[in-house]
Amino acid sequence: LRFVQDGTGNFKSLKISDPDMLQVAQHQIVGENCADILPPELSNQILKAIDDLKSGVKSIEFDYSLVLSAGLQLFRAKVIQSGQDSFLSVITEISEQQITEKTLLKKEALVSMMDDTCHL
Repeated sequence: LRFVQDGTGNFKSLKISDPDMLQVAQHQIVGENCADILPPELSNQILKAIDDLKSGVKSIEFDYSLVLSAGLQLFRAKVIQSGQDSFLSVITEISEQQITEKTLLKKEALVSMMDDTCHL
């Protein structure tokens, strides 16, 4: 997912590959402000990122979650300034990555515990 916003959080354009990854219909996004169509916590993160980028920060990255038609989905956003009054957000869905990382951590903990037990 890619979104371009202006300095006040209004969506200027978007590029998506899977419409199911959107909380609202694609045609309802362009021209709208993030505060009007996204949950307050997420829109606040986006607006803070835009403000930080205006202040000279090179890029901002943060994780967030949304409830979509497929259930709770986890995302990672990377936001950069892409012009005078233009900010690009590249969004990656990370739900599967998070599940895999948690599974690996559980397995590592189990192996460590078994290793500790074998040395007793």
